[in-house]
Amino acid sequence: MGWIGGLFLIVGLSPAQADHQLRVGLFGLYQAQSVLIQAVGNSPVVLQVDGQRKSWYPQTNSALGIKRRGEQLQLRLITTNQHTGRHQLANQLNLRWTVASDSSAWRVTIDNGRLVRTLRGDLQIRIADGAIQMVLETDMENLVARVVASEMSGITELEALKALAVVARTFGLASRARHRSEGFDFCDTTHCQWYQAEDRLDRQDRFARLVKQAVTETESVTLSFQGTMHPTYFTGSCGGMTTTPELIWSNGAAHDATEHQPIACQWCRDSKFYRWQRRVRKSAFTAVISERIGVRLSPKAEIVAEINEQGFVPAVWIVDRQR
Repeated sequence: MGWIGGLFLIVGLSPAQADHQLRVGLFGLYQAQSVLIQAVGNSPVVLQVDGQRKSWYPQTNSALGIKRRGEQLQLRLITTNQHTGRHQLANQLNLRWTVASDSSAWRVTIDNGRLVRTLRGDLQIRIADGAIQMVLETDMENLVARVVASEMSGITELEALKALAVVARTFGLASRARHRSEGFDFCDTTHCQWYQAEDRLDRQDRFARLVKQAVTETESVTLSFQGTMHPTYFTGSCGGMTTTPELIWSNGAAHDATEHQPIACQWCRDSKFYRWQRRVRKSAFTAVISERIGVRLSPKAEIVAEINEQGFVPAVWIVDRQR
């Protein structure tokens, strides 16, 4: 059993060119406290600690277990329910796993089965904000394929998949440093682009084949306006009316929209995402907001939605007259 304090763990596959790599922050919403990493396939794994190499041949139930203990990572190698390969890691700068085969992958399990995903690429693991933070390094075309598969699940129109591939690639290149202060380029949620890793594409069905075809046929294709690439925001449903980021957020995030006129969109009006509801207790909602803003709200705090001329809600205000 080993400990890593104030450091980070790197799990790696074959190296890629640094200028083509992107860093995706994974599973941030889950605030993981434990992670189990298994190598998929039979390729030998090489454990490197300060230049010392230890070969490990993955077997059934073989895994690398990681737990958060305060501001340290507790690390152990697990093989058929027996702990092996113990290392004292408190003074190490990093720990690196490499797999000989490019086709190999990692199966990552969060918090005893709360979430299971398959990954390919270099995986960095460290403590951040009271949880285990995982950052995946991959290249742009792999990222685009996974985003398209995640965002367009079940859609088999090739041209629609190609259109989103171009949009996702453009957004990725134009927004690359969006989470720079957190140590990665993008998150895997709809705050950036929905990313469900390898699982959907590994099924090898018609949808997976079409996604790969769409990404290949649009490789390196991006969108620009007046010679400049901008973040290309997109949604699962436009709410029945087309718009631009300026009309929603009024922040000039993309190009000048003075000539844009919203039009009705029947396609989205017929979508299952056009009208939906989520219910939450007011006490639970205000408790979460209080924690996020660092101010304790009173039970009589009011939630006020700001609605613009197009019917969109660019902001939600919390009004608490008892403070």
